Amino acid sequence: MDYLKPIRLSEKRLSDLTTHLKSEVDAVLIGREGMMSEWCQAIDDYEAEPFTNRKDFPFEGACNIVIPTIATTADAIFAREINTVFGLDPLWTVRPMNQSWFAHAKPSENFLEWSQKYVMQMYDVCWSWYMDATVFGTAFVKMPW
Repeated sequence: MDYLKPIRLSEKRLSDLTTHLKSEVDAVLIGREGMMSEWCQAIDDYEAEPFTNRKDFPFEGACNIVIPTIATTADAIFAREINTVFGLDPLWTVRPMNQSWFAHAKPSENFLEWSQKYVMQMYDVCWSWYMDATVFGTAFVKMPW
């Protein structure tokens, strides 16, 4: 198993590699700062917490309620998206390309249904994915296999 041997680097090459990787990581972190601040602002807007515990303008003890209109709208959009996709039964539809595959279409459809419910657990995965996409405007899904 030659491919498992550790890579041997001279001190100079190791130092150069370390410097290069550090500069790459720093560049990525700097590039993400704007996006991260937008995400933090989106979370703050969604949660709709008051800026202060007590409000003293226009008078002392004024109402300090923040109405979460963004959360209300985002939740409604999210519900429409998730119900549109997972309200279908079956979620997967298999159509044979020609007559020789006709007998395999329904078993394949059944396998995909079983797989998405019990192996991939797509509803649980997609729930957080759709919610992130609705609140942040972007999202990703990472399948472990």
